[in-house]
Amino acid sequence: FIIVPLLPLSKWTALLFILSLAIDNTDANK
Repeated sequence: FIIVPLLPLSKWTALLFILSLAIDNTDANK
């Protein structure tokens, strides 16, 4: 998907997305 750089919340969306991926990875490794 496309993240619009002009949106102030875009960076937070990216952080949440990365966090969710990291959590999924840790759960999968268990």
